[in-house]
Amino acid sequence: MQLEIVYEHRRSARVSFAKHKAILRMPLLTNATQKEELLKWAYEWIHNKLKTDTKLRSKYLPKDYRTGQIIQLRGREFVLNVQEGLEQKSAAGQLKNYVIHIRLPLGIDAFQKQQLCSTIISRILGNFFHKELSGRVHELNQRFFQKEISGIRLKHNASNWGSCSSKKNINLSTKLLLTPDFITDYIIIHELSHLTHMDHSDRFWKLVESVMPEYRKAEEWLKKNGDECTF
Repeated sequence: MQLEIVYEHRRSARVSFAKHKAILRMPLLTNATQKEELLKWAYEWIHNKLKTDTKLRSKYLPKDYRTGQIIQLRGREFVLNVQEGLEQKSAAGQLKNYVIHIRLPLGIDAFQKQQLCSTIISRILGNFFHKELSGRVHELNQRFFQKEISGIRLKHNASNWGSCSSKKNINLSTKLLLTPDFITDYIIIHELSHLTHMDHSDRFWKLVESVMPEYRKAEEWLKKNGDECTF
């Protein structure tokens, strides 16, 4: 994990976590001996935080993927078969009999491995569950909205949970596969509501609430648990 050192006009040192690194803020006049002591203190502080906080650890440390690992998802069980260090230019993956085969090239680090495996698993399982989630979109649309839908796609998208285009295309993140049913329904209802209101106006939220009166509980769940929904 990268540790950035910043010298500031301050009386004491402070360690904090940023998006992809930790930051140690030191007083401007810190001498070499003090710097070594503060670095040791910072490393111990970071280590203890990561050791005791599961959420923090999953956010900052690369996830490992090994042959034999099991992914239980929506009543199905998938097994990983990971081959590393192969003489090939890019990563590849395929699903055979509920086994997700992943082939990784030489020369990648732990974070690159995480990104590649996560993307491959997300794509494969998105394809596997596309029919199931599409069926749920059409079911909720028919029951509450009766709107025209041009297409439904599941995408490996970490930046949002879903989107609805002006061309009536519904895009859903494969992260939804890792959520409880009521969260999945909320995201679908949210995007279907955009077929009527392409904004987040009061009219939009009233429509969402008319379909799902307790949608705020879903919003709270996403804020609390959303970061953990990664393959």
